[in-house]
Amino acid sequence: MIAVVGLLFCTAVTAQNQNSLTESECWLDNDVSTKQSLTSTETSIDISNLLNGLHSLTVRVKDAKGLWSSPMTKYFILTPNGIKPTQIVAKEYWFDSNVGNRQSLTTSDISMEGLNQGLHSFTLRVQDDAGVWSSPLTKYFLVPSASEMNGNVITRCQYWFDDARDQDNFADLITTCTLESENNNMVMVDIGDLPVGTHTIWWRVGDSKGAWSEPLSEAFTIELITTGVENGQWDSVKGLSGPWFTIDGKKGTGTMRKGVVIVNGKKIVIK
Repeated sequence: MIAVVGLLFCTAVTAQNQNSLTESECWLDNDVSTKQSLTSTETSIDISNLLNGLHSLTVRVKDAKGLWSSPMTKYFILTPNGIKPTQIVAKEYWFDSNVGNRQSLTTSDISMEGLNQGLHSFTLRVQDDAGVWSSPLTKYFLVPSASEMNGNVITRCQYWFDDARDQDNFADLITTCTLESENNNMVMVDIGDLPVGTHTIWWRVGDSKGAWSEPLSEAFTIELITTGVENGQWDSVKGLSGPWFTIDGKKGTGTMRKGVVIVNGKKIVIK
């Protein structure tokens, strides 16, 4: 069996002279010993020896400077001959252990009317076009009392980076900020002296009753902009001044400072 794999790679314009890709390679099922070179953007890969089931394909590329990218992995399923891939045709859910009162899920709106204050569970399962139901997936949530929710709003935010939570001075590595509605609950996060490379930002939000949410996290990458600047200058306070290029090749002018934005405690945007 031969699989024709279309490989799409995004390149960043970080210099006046574009940095081109010179080599690419791939391997199957995390077995680097099976890696093979890819000579074009569309390559046939022999998967005849693979068993039916879940598999992975990993690809990495090298640029003209001799630097390899991080590996990118995608998953696929091999099915026996004559069996077509299935599609989800039905969904149903129930609360707590009340499976006898399960409801069909046709929209994203789920009514929790009638649930008492306290801990509850939400269970979901789906059915494919072969009539087979998936295993139930259960998540737990808390219904607060009406008095607890009355006038309660998100008012503050805390964030930290990487493994700060494992450090003895964790309290000193946390930044606390106030969320204000006039600023659309948006907080600019200064990445400060973080070194070049991949990092993780952790954040949580607190309400006016004094409670904190569970921490959320998001990975991001810091890249130095060097030759992507036309006669620009870097200032540790003001950031980068002069004409500059974004990683998608757009040209800008004025002062640019990299950072992270938390929006309503749910989303971060790399600036």
